[in-house]
Amino acid sequence: MKNTVMLIISGPAGSGKNTVAERLMAEFPQISRVVTSTSRPPRGNEKDGVDYHFMAPADFEKAIASGEFFEYAKVHDRYYGTSKKAVYDAFNAGKDLILIIDVQGAKTWRKIAASEKGLGEKIFFVFIAPASKEELKKRLLGRGTESDAEIERRLQTAVSEYAAADEFDFKIDSKTRDEDYSALKQIYLKAKSSSSNFFSHIFFDISFSFFLYSILEAKTEAIPIHPAIPPQTAKPLAPLLIL
Repeated sequence: MKNTVMLIISGPAGSGKNTVAERLMAEFPQISRVVTSTSRPPRGNEKDGVDYHFMAPADFEKAIASGEFFEYAKVHDRYYGTSKKAVYDAFNAGKDLILIIDVQGAKTWRKIAASEKGLGEKIFFVFIAPASKEELKKRLLGRGTESDAEIERRLQTAVSEYAAADEFDFKIDSKTRDEDYSALKQIYLKAKSSSSNFFSHIFFDISFSFFLYSILEAKTEAIPIHPAIPPQTAKPLAPLLIL
């Protein structure tokens, strides 16, 4: 799990978060997308296990009951969730991760990051915000995948999502696709640098601790704790861990 990171990307539907994430993964093959689970049916050319793990609502609820998700939420009457196994398997394989979730899910991940320090040090939150409600509506219409009623509902949801933008580590004020991608790439490189420095610090502290321990152990073995006790029977001091 050393020096691996997770970018959690949120933003209103139509903000372009999937587009820039796909481009980042294309440039950096060590990045994998966390394939989340959902109870909604596939849309367009979406494939099970690639875009989402598609589940029947009843199956999703069973998985919730058995504790298989880090987080889950019900949005627009559909379930969405992130599998624990999917995250840890990727980190153990040395992969960086991108997780694209709604604002409600990001709020839950902040609690997860706060409660699990080792995992929390790897997570960076990114919010992508279109310039205006009008621009967002234009993008949603351009996708051609939602009805007028669905678009209006998503626009209403976007109002509350915009209000949560300041809670994220990074905010991208969406402009062109190239500019949005450039901003996300810089965030990823900064996250990798931060993670590398953190683990270098831990490695140095542990290495120095054992170096100090070896000196103390050598001194302890050289001096008997009592004239009647041979040096080799003296017990070494416990190692010092400076973290």
